Amino acid sequence: MNINKITITITLSILTVISCNKVETQKIKSGNTVEKNTISSTNQEKLALENSTKEEGTIIHPFEVVHVSATEKQIDSLTQGLDEEDYSILTDDAYYYTAQAQKYLDSMKIKTINVDAGKRVIFVSKTGKKYPYKTKVTISEFILFNGESKPEVADMVSIHKHIEKLYKRAK
Repeated sequence: MNINKITITITLSILTVISCNKVETQKIKSGNTVEKNTISSTNQEKLALENSTKEEGTIIHPFEVVHVSATEKQIDSLTQGLDEEDYSILTDDAYYYTAQAQKYLDSMKIKTINVDAGKRVIFVSKTGKKYPYKTKVTISEFILFNGESKPEVADMVSIHKHIEKLYKRAK
């Protein structure tokens, strides 16, 4: 009798695990189908954003911040010719200030959109005016947008001051 209870418990456990790992298929606007991928809700949002904006650029709304970051290959090309110590200093500083800026943005609950360097984004104002913007290949930068004026690249070291100044103008 105990063996039956154990067997039932194990079977139910396996079924629970299997049912919790649902496989979703999403139809993307371009007509492509992503099959047999387990997609979390945040990944679904990222996937929808990426695919809905591939042709024209990622759409950015007022008070969203764009975090532009370089790929490893782009970082290598940007730091070409630097010795190991200078390379380490440059990348360490960039990563430190990026982390500090991101920590501040998170604490203020400001939505951040991550974009690879060199990609196109389109800032859409409150009135519907579009500001197309091709991101530069840099190690890391933050672009702020208040919905009333053109997007501005923030100084990562003092991003809080830049946000207060830019967003105060819009309120």
